[in-house]
Amino acid sequence: MAGVLAVGCVLTSSAVLPVTAIPTAIMTASAEETTGEYYWDANTTFTLSEDGTVATLHGEGALQPATTESKYKEDVARLKNVTTIQFSEDSHFTAFGYKAFESVSNLQDIIIPDTVDGIADGAFSDNFIKQHYDENGFAWADNWILSFKAPDEWEKDSVSQLVIPEKAVGIADGAFQRKIKKQVVGTGCFTDNVTIIINSNLKYIGAAAFHLDDKITDMHIPDDSQLERIGDYAFDWTGITFTDNTITKEKPLVFYVGSYYDEEGNPCGLNWAVQMNYSSNEFGEDKSVVIADYVNDRPVVGVQDGWSDSIVDGTPSGISVVFPSTLRHLGTVTRSSHQEKNTGNNHVISVTFPEDCELTRIKDYTFVNSNLTEIQLPKNVTQIDDSAFEYCRSLESVTLPENLQVIGDSAFANCEALKELQLPDGVQSIGDWAFAGCKALKEITIPKNVMQIGEGAFSYKANATDNKDYLPKESIQKITILNPDCQIAENIHTLDSVLIYGYLGSTAETFCHNVKEFIENTTCRVFIPLNPETKVPYEFGDINMDGEISVTDAVKLQKYLHKKETIKEYQFNLVDLNQDGKVNVCDLVLLKRILLNK
Repeated sequence: MAGVLAVGCVLTSSAVLPVTAIPTAIMTASAEETTGEYYWDANTTFTLSEDGTVATLHGEGALQPATTESKYKEDVARLKNVTTIQFSEDSHFTAFGYKAFESVSNLQDIIIPDTVDGIADGAFSDNFIKQHYDENGFAWADNWILSFKAPDEWEKDSVSQLVIPEKAVGIADGAFQRKIKKQVVGTGCFTDNVTIIINSNLKYIGAAAFHLDDKITDMHIPDDSQLERIGDYAFDWTGITFTDNTITKEKPLVFYVGSYYDEEGNPCGLNWAVQMNYSSNEFGEDKSVVIADYVNDRPVVGVQDGWSDSIVDGTPSGISVVFPSTLRHLGTVTRSSHQEKNTGNNHVISVTFPEDCELTRIKDYTFVNSNLTEIQLPKNVTQIDDSAFEYCRSLESVTLPENLQVIGDSAFANCEALKELQLPDGVQSIGDWAFAGCKALKEITIPKNVMQIGEGAFSYKANATDNKDYLPKESIQKITILNPDCQIAENIHTLDSVLIYGYLGSTAETFCHNVKEFIENTTCRVFIPLNPETKVPYEFGDINMDGEISVTDAVKLQKYLHKKETIKEYQFNLVDLNQDGKVNVCDLVLLKRILLNK
């Protein structure tokens, strides 16, 4: 366990990588006058400064290379003179993909939004990287480290610590991959045991960031670290061998990194679980994986991305994972495999969070394609991101915490076995396709604080394109919307329900009316009003909506049938007792039977 425990590396005064002021290579663009809007691709647009050198991008999600589609060819060609990239305030880009800026061949400067949490290896050209190395060997894009190359003047075997500058908020995928190891060979400047020391401002360490650098034996994460994400394989095949020393048949081997001892021997820093080597002979009968709460008397606050992927090969199915109460950041599945069916999540049938777990967010794709049958989320969770539980086809029961506020796009899409779900009162928004394809879910109540229901949120089928796929089949049959002002996506695909309960004059009523106009002679959306005093639906047959079924209702219905009186659409729905989309003498007979049985 070389170099990872408290002892660390004892350094001479010349053994620490010097940290000097980093030149500001990235300049803020000022482009008040802009041209028209152009297309980067079908989902991303950009505007240009008057001289065509500054491009401002508008969009969201992961930025991919500019399109090669012929219809956008002229737009993309305008990028050849761009030297600076910036992003509009209303954009929400989360990552830069491979060769994202390939079409911006003269790129010199970029202003990276705070929303970006990942930059792929190869997102920027080799030419851009060469231009942005500083005197300490770091290649920068704004406040992100893209690559590293030790300066030629560093002496042989003189560096045993690599200090990440305070400026850095992110390290791109593969930024240090094999970079340190190569410097060790021959007259390299690094010693055989190198410790990475990160700053408190660093938030993101990319996938394979230090992969294959077996001279790296330790990493120090400070007590005040803001680290939120360590990418998959970030420390695989390094020299880190730090475990909690509890490997048994019941506790498979888990590697940790981060804590250390100061000069006085006091434990410091925060721990992350960065690698899990599972094989069939390491499991007991319960097949459990327990991640420690504390290692070296310091808390384990994070689990890296791809934590389940290392249990694919040679691992039996039916794995249970127990997370620590100290957990603040739980990684997602490997970015490249989140849509694949054969991921480590397939082996996971149970996860346990302590009640007092510090976790506040379930990231996108975290449990996608898992075989969970039930889950209880910790009380501090406020946000469930996009596709967090998508394709969990065996999931029958979910207990959501009272503090939950946001349910992301496709968060529970295609959870076909999910039968019951109680949304907490604190929920404020439900994303597009959030519960699409939940065929066993028959009814749900949308709490009063929900301000927005996204497109296709409760559709029978996720992301279908034919209207017929949205008509009620096995889909949810009853939705109660308690917020009269809730914004419901104006789309036929939003709610595939037979009965929608809401208040008179509410957006729920408007939505049902709009849909009925959109599809002639359909009964796929039936609005049933809620009694504002009792907050429960009026009974079927209570056509005059006085809170009880009586002879006056029968009289009113009879007058309507004789065309002596008109009724509102919602009254029509209340008295359509056989639910055939018509009100006629059959309904009058049924209403009289109800009165006779009272």
